[in-house]
Amino acid sequence: MQNPGQNRQVPLIICLFLSILILAVFWQVQYHHFIILDDYVYIVENPHVNSGLSIENIKWAFTTSHASYWHPLAWMSHMFDCHIYGLNPKGHHFNSVLLHMFSSMLLFIVLHKTTGAPWRSAFVAAMFSIHPLRIESVAWATERKDVLGAFFWMATLWTYIGYVRRPGLLKYALIIFSFSLGLMAKPMLVTLPFVLLLMDFWPLGRVGIREYPTIEPESGKRKASPAWLVIEKLPLFALAAASSIVTYWVVRIRGGINAEAIPFPWRLANGVVSYLEYMGKLVWPSELAILYPHPSDSLPLLQAAASFAVLAAISILVLVHAKRYPYLIVGWLWFLGTLVPIIGFIQVGAQSMADRFTYVPHVGLVIALTWITSEFTSSWRRRKAVLSIVSGLIIFLFSTSTAYQLGYWKDSIALFSRAVQVTSNNSLAHLFLGVALASEGRLDQATIHFSESIKIKPRLSALSNMARTLVRQGKLEEAAAMYSRALQVAPYDATIHNNLANVLVELGKVKQGVLHYKEALLIQPELAEASHNLERALRKLAKNEAGWQDE
Repeated sequence: MQNPGQNRQVPLIICLFLSILILAVFWQVQYHHFIILDDYVYIVENPHVNSGLSIENIKWAFTTSHASYWHPLAWMSHMFDCHIYGLNPKGHHFNSVLLHMFSSMLLFIVLHKTTGAPWRSAFVAAMFSIHPLRIESVAWATERKDVLGAFFWMATLWTYIGYVRRPGLLKYALIIFSFSLGLMAKPMLVTLPFVLLLMDFWPLGRVGIREYPTIEPESGKRKASPAWLVIEKLPLFALAAASSIVTYWVVRIRGGINAEAIPFPWRLANGVVSYLEYMGKLVWPSELAILYPHPSDSLPLLQAAASFAVLAAISILVLVHAKRYPYLIVGWLWFLGTLVPIIGFIQVGAQSMADRFTYVPHVGLVIALTWITSEFTSSWRRRKAVLSIVSGLIIFLFSTSTAYQLGYWKDSIALFSRAVQVTSNNSLAHLFLGVALASEGRLDQATIHFSESIKIKPRLSALSNMARTLVRQGKLEEAAAMYSRALQVAPYDATIHNNLANVLVELGKVKQGVLHYKEALLIQPELAEASHNLERALRKLAKNEAGWQDE
C-alpha cells in the first residue's frame, strides 16, 4: 500500500522536475540579443516602454493601438522589464522563461487535480514546456504577450476548478478577474470560455440532464444541463466578445488586416492546410522559421481539399467515440477551436502560419494523444516500464532539439539566415536579413538579400532599404533609380520623395530635387526634414542661377 505522504510529494517532485527541465533547455536565451523584427518597435525604440513604469506610460498602455493590438498588460510587462533591466535583453528573456515555467507547472496542477493522473499530466506539461514549437513564444521578447497570456489562461483554469468544487460568487469573480487579465495580455484568450465548456464534459464530468445544478449521489459530482453550463459562462463570453470587437477595430484602423490583398477562398484554403501543418510539426518539428510566407500567389485547392477531408474524418471519428473516449473530442476541439482566431481566416500580417500560434492549441492534441495511448496500452504486461522509457526518450529528444534550435535565435542574422534556408520565396525573410546585415556594415551581402526580396515581391520597405544601402555604398545613380521605383509602389510617401530629392541634389540635379521636396511637403506639410532640405536646395539653386556651375 502506497504511503499518502509519498502521493502528496509526487506533484512537488514533478513541478521541480519541470522547473529544472525548462531552465536547462532555455537557459541560453539570456545571452540572446533583441531581434530587428518588432523587438525595436515594441521595446528598444518605444519611449513609452523603454522609460519604464510610470503613470503616464500606464495610461498610454491602456489607450494606445501601437503595434496593431490592444494588450495593456503586455505593454506594462515590457515596461516593468525596462524599469528593472533597462535595455539589457538578458532580463527580458529570463522573465519570459519564468512565465513559461509557471504556466507549465499550472498546466500540470490543473490536469492532475481534474484527472487524478499525475504521470500523464506530467507528460503533457513536459511537452508543453520543451517542444521546439515553444521557442518562438519564449525566445522572442516581443512575444511576452504569448507567455503572459498563457500564464493567465492556466491561472483561469485553476480558478475555475476551485469554483467547480465549491461554487461561490467570490470564486467566480476570481475567474472573471484572471480571464480579464489574460485578455489584456493577449486577445487570443477569447476562446477560453469555449475550453471551459469542453472541460465540463471531460475531465470535470459536469454535464447532466437536469435543468439546474445538482449533486449526483453516486459520485458526489455537481451535474448541470449543457444549457445551464453555457448560461453560467455568459459573462466570460461577453468579455470575449468585447475583446474581439476591440481587437478587430484596433487591427483594422492600424491596417493590419489583409482581407483585400488575400481573397477569402485563399485564406480559407491556407487555414485548412495549416491545421495539418501544425499537427505534423507537433510530431516532427523540423525546418522551423520565424516567417512562413503566405502562398497568396497560388490556391492549393487539391491540398486544401485533402486537408479538409482529413480534418473531417478525424472529427467524425472522435465524435463517434466521444462517450467512450471523452478526452479525444475534448482534446481535438481544444486544438481546432483555439486556433480559429489565428488560423488566418481573417488575415492579420503576412505569414501563412506561425509556430507561436500553437502555444496553447497544441495542449489539446497532446492531452488526446497521451490519454488514448494510456488507454490502448492498459493491457500490456510491462506497460509502466515501456511508457516510462518511451516518454523519457521523447522528452529527451525534443529537449535536445529545442536547445539546438534555440541557437538560431541568438541574433537577427542567424535567425533570418535560417528562415531563408528552410523556406522558399520568403520575401520578408530576405528583407529582414538584409536589414540585419546592413546594420552590421555588411552592405554587399545586404544588397544581395534586398535584391532577392524585391525579385519575390517589390514591397516598399525592400525598395527603400535597398536605396538607402546603395547611398551608403556611394552608388547614387542606382539609389535614385531605386527610390523612383519605390515611388511607383507608393507615390504618396513623403519620406521617399524627400530621400529621392536628397540623392538628386547630391548628384547635382537640384531642380529635380526641389520638385520632390515640394511634393513631399504637399503630402506631409509637417515633415520638418523636407522643409529644411528644400530651403537648402533653393539657396543652392539661387547660387547656381547667379553664376555658379549649374547642373
